[in-house]
Amino acid sequence: MAGREDEGIGAVEVTFEGDHGLTRSTVTTAQGNFQLSDLSGPGWVTAAKEGWDFEPQKGHYVQGETTGLRFFGSYKVDGYVLTESGEPVEGAEVTFMADGAVLPEFTATTNAQGYFSVSGLTTTYSIEVSTAGFAFEDGPEVSGPTSVEVRGTYEVTVVVKDVNGEAIPGATIYVKRNGITYDIVTTSDGKMGYTLKGLEGPVEIEVLKTGWQFTPAVSIDSSWAGRAIIFEGRDLTEPTEPTYTVSGTVTAGDNHPVANVTVVFEGNDVRVEATTDSEGKFTLVGVRGIGVIKASKAGYAFDAYPVDVESNMTDIELKGTYMISGKVIDKDGKGVGSVKIVVEEVPAKYTFSDSSGQFTLAGLEGAVTLVPVKDDVAFDPEFVEVTGPDDSPVFKLLDQTVPTYTVSGRVVDEYGDPIPEVQVQALRPANGNGSSGDDNGGTESENDNGTNVVAETWTDLDGHYTLEGLQGTVMIKLTKSGHTFTEKTVSAGTSNLDFLGTLEGYTVSGRVFDDDGSQLAGVLVTAVNDKGETWTTTTDSSGAYKLNGLKRTNTIRAEKTGYVFEQVHSVSDSTAGLHFYGRPDLQSYKAAGKIWITGTANPVPGVEVRITFIDSSRSPFKVVTNSEGEWEVDGLAGKVMIVPQKPGWVFDPASRGITGEDLYVNFSGTYGSGD
Repeated sequence: MAGREDEGIGAVEVTFEGDHGLTRSTVTTAQGNFQLSDLSGPGWVTAAKEGWDFEPQKGHYVQGETTGLRFFGSYKVDGYVLTESGEPVEGAEVTFMADGAVLPEFTATTNAQGYFSVSGLTTTYSIEVSTAGFAFEDGPEVSGPTSVEVRGTYEVTVVVKDVNGEAIPGATIYVKRNGITYDIVTTSDGKMGYTLKGLEGPVEIEVLKTGWQFTPAVSIDSSWAGRAIIFEGRDLTEPTEPTYTVSGTVTAGDNHPVANVTVVFEGNDVRVEATTDSEGKFTLVGVRGIGVIKASKAGYAFDAYPVDVESNMTDIELKGTYMISGKVIDKDGKGVGSVKIVVEEVPAKYTFSDSSGQFTLAGLEGAVTLVPVKDDVAFDPEFVEVTGPDDSPVFKLLDQTVPTYTVSGRVVDEYGDPIPEVQVQALRPANGNGSSGDDNGGTESENDNGTNVVAETWTDLDGHYTLEGLQGTVMIKLTKSGHTFTEKTVSAGTSNLDFLGTLEGYTVSGRVFDDDGSQLAGVLVTAVNDKGETWTTTTDSSGAYKLNGLKRTNTIRAEKTGYVFEQVHSVSDSTAGLHFYGRPDLQSYKAAGKIWITGTANPVPGVEVRITFIDSSRSPFKVVTNSEGEWEVDGLAGKVMIVPQKPGWVFDPASRGITGEDLYVNFSGTYGSGD
């Protein structure tokens, strides 16, 4: 049993499993030797030990007495690379050096959790760890499967200079942890940069010198490993004009902060420099007068910020955009030119790859999606999302035509009801010449926003649609008045795609009056749609009301205690001038009486008794006495006036007013005294 160069491997379990069921096992000696006795018949001999792999994996097949069987073993080592304070170190190179070797035999790189793993080890190795900005302890020596942990410290460079860029002698660099100074480095004459080694965890670095003012203290951790921290000082003993502090933030698209940006104030006789932190914040100390604040970082472009500094300034925002570079290649890795690279979110922003396949897009903000476009060909990947200049997308042109596919689905509103007559369009970035050929020899119409309509349809009464003949990645856009839809991107492999349309609310307004035409305040106006959703409002002092955000068909009513509103309105779109009229809700009552000839008990039939409503807008009406001179009426409300009338007759009294039930409203009449 041997590893590399015939090194024996001890404690390996060696097993014989015969074809006829016989099993024998033994364990290797420290030198890797083993012997299996009392065997019979053919069978397999295998080797096993936890953490080890052996060749041949299947083992040896023996059919009789055999000597000199050999297994070759290898093992795995994994572990973590951390700072002394336990933070993971990403990107560290872990090497395995065999005894007497000049070059490492195995190398691994740690991931974001500081983890690494190496298999296939066959002998004794010493582990070494290295990465820029860190110093690590000597790794352990390994000769078998194990997990290890290697810790290290980080280092940074401190640059101390004046406003003119000259070194400042005699300044002191303080390194503090939890507010306690644990390391001091004193600058020497003519020296500008100083490397601080052996740093562990979060620390604060501050530069001080009597009579000088420096950039404020900077808090750092292991993420600053290998970087330079600039402290700029100003001699307070020199007579100068008053200076001020200017602070702010550097962002690039969607207010995303940009770290490690160099920010400079340049004035007539003042130049101050600072670097943004992880939140994009900066502070410029010693600024005065008229000047310009500029920001710079590779891959970014920032707007200059003119200032006239006469006091401390805060919340300065320097906004910028970033630039992306990438390449289009064929299956052999050669550059492909004339491929249009489109920003999916802003189709009017695009570029073309040059003859070497290279392309560059500037002026980008936030996360955007880049889509390669060339007639009837496919790319891998079909699109790439980028967020900053560190992204370098590569698109590979596939040696095939773009397959066609069909997408269908259903469009419903937020209530689950189908939305008919919705325009459904499939769009893709235009190829730059106004049109492009489709599979049927036609052309695609180019929109003003830089997209081509490659397919179009409308939903049926049940909200269903189907788009056929699609190629590559397309954007599905839905349009219908009064509705809002979210656009979706699809590609080959998508066959069903449903959409949810949100109804846009509408507004209904009007006034509420009483039966005299006066505005009624405090009237509750309620709208209820066919799904039972309710909207309410109350009229103001002028009787006006407005209901906002109504959806679907609504029934609108008005109500107020003491009033009756007979109008009920049905609306399904924005409406103004939808008025209500209310009358007092008076309790109804009954009135009756008799009319006879004056001085006798003889009745007067055929007399018209006219009923007039005094305090409401109800129309007057009349009843007629019967053969017994009697009349009766029901359903009266409020104050009414009762007047008997018959040609040639005069009645006493001429009229009577009542406000409640009265069954004895009687009159006497004389013939020959009237007109």
